[in-house]
Amino acid sequence: MGFGKQTHTAPGATIVLQTCCKLFKKQTKLQFKKERKMKLFSPKLNLSCLLILCASLLISCTDFATDDRKSVQLILKKDDKTYLFSRLGTMITNNKLDKNESPTTVQSTSIVVKENQLYTEPQHIKSIANLISGNYVIHDHQEKIFDGYISDGKHKVYNKKYVNEHSEKFGEMISIANIYLTDTDQTRKYHISWQRSPNQIPITNCIEMALWVDKSYKPGERTTARDNFIMINLNDLVEFYNSNVKLDYVEEDKVLYFIVD
Repeated sequence: MGFGKQTHTAPGATIVLQTCCKLFKKQTKLQFKKERKMKLFSPKLNLSCLLILCASLLISCTDFATDDRKSVQLILKKDDKTYLFSRLGTMITNNKLDKNESPTTVQSTSIVVKENQLYTEPQHIKSIANLISGNYVIHDHQEKIFDGYISDGKHKVYNKKYVNEHSEKFGEMISIANIYLTDTDQTRKYHISWQRSPNQIPITNCIEMALWVDKSYKPGERTTARDNFIMINLNDLVEFYNSNVKLDYVEEDKVLYFIVD
């Protein structure tokens, strides 16, 4: 009859058509699951997943790594008495104590324990050398848990110098750091040196050590990174000074004891 003519399907044909559509959808879904399962266990996909897992574990280890350097207080134990090291110097420490005030002390010295040896960075050597060599002043002042304070003595057992020299390349300078330790009689000398730039290299009586350290790139953000540091063995200093001082690190107290026998 032309346009506008409607076509009707018999009820039996409609049921058959609906059944075929359901079967087609079910078969398509099963085929998709099969293909996806085959892809999941493919060698290339497994290798990718393994690499992602390893990267995630590495990031997690970095997040939970702690600083290898331990901040400590320096404490002298002598004649059954305990003295806390004051960085304020002899004059300021005396002035504080004369006013019956306790000098402010902080855990500003860091050490590293490795294979039963104690190490520290060059910037902490001065105070430690003074305590090992016996170059200190005792300030008796009874506190609740210790008997007074100690400060650096009058002898100059520590000296630091920087030397710049030309390298084998035109226009390139090498910077060398030198630490000279002496005994209180100024008769013997212990030399520590390392190259600071253009790259860091240990030279005399020091080593380079890879450490995990805390770093803050932005306020409120903390991350732990691996870096190389110049480290000095404190046991070697005890041997140089032929000292009767024994070093004892107590981790739970965050203290490095200098015990005088």
